[in-house]
Amino acid sequence: LSVGPGSVAGACRAEGRAGRALTAFRIIVRLAQASTMPAILAGCRAGQAMLECALDIVRDGLAQGLWNDAQLAQIEAELAEFHPLGEFQESVRGERALFIASPEEVNARAEPMFTIIDFRSATSEWLTRTFCRVTWSLRPAGWMARDLASYATFAQDWLAQVMRNGCIRPWAVADWQARVGAVRRSAMESFRMPLTAIGLPSLANTARCAAYSQTQLDLARIACALERCRLSTGALPTEIDALAPHWIDRLPRDPIGGSRYIYRPEETGGYALYGKGWNARDDGGRVGAINPLLGPSSAEDWVWAARDESVGKL
Repeated sequence: LSVGPGSVAGACRAEGRAGRALTAFRIIVRLAQASTMPAILAGCRAGQAMLECALDIVRDGLAQGLWNDAQLAQIEAELAEFHPLGEFQESVRGERALFIASPEEVNARAEPMFTIIDFRSATSEWLTRTFCRVTWSLRPAGWMARDLASYATFAQDWLAQVMRNGCIRPWAVADWQARVGAVRRSAMESFRMPLTAIGLPSLANTARCAAYSQTQLDLARIACALERCRLSTGALPTEIDALAPHWIDRLPRDPIGGSRYIYRPEETGGYALYGKGWNARDDGGRVGAINPLLGPSSAEDWVWAARDESVGKL
């Protein structure tokens, strides 16, 4: 899929045809919708990756002025149906329920966790895997129950403390990670509770990716509304609040804490548009790096349609 949508978007850029670009956009958003059912973290992340491809088409189309007011309204309406951060929250709930209801399946999933070793030979790998398999099967039943209970508790604490009113609170993650870290630092606790020690720490990075995806989607909707305003009035608004309710029903809020997104029209005719990012601080629109494995930067702003190193412009 990483090749397919990119090729479609490239063709749309080359031909500059609004209809083809809109068709490509709709195909990708339908795939993104399908990927999040059922709600599990793997599907949630796949949906975010597909949505990023769709947003690339939106960026290109806006930069080229491909679409008219009606098409922009349709694009914004389709994007409004996605809620990456909410889907992430439901995925955490779904996997928590799975771990509680299906310990046998958890058993099968967790067994390979004991084999994260750089094997020097096929014999050493076989011996290690056999030892781990036997050791795992001989664990007292109470250890499995404790691991399941610990995982469920940490997941519920995440939902209660870190997620509030549809927003995420990065500053609440530190305490949560410190508690999980205490389990990981103890070799015995890690052995007794491998699901908790190995499975949960990745939750923070997955949450940051979901928040970034939500931010980019929200900014794309606002960018469509800004373009509709420009087409209608011949100029960009001086304040972002002027967009609602005529060009967008309701302005989305930054998923990091729930504050408003930052918008600044510029003398060149463009604008800066960004969210505060994972550090919940306005860094003046400084663009953070995106790592394919680690996700978005946690130290800079999350900017829409960046064109240089310091500010997001369209």
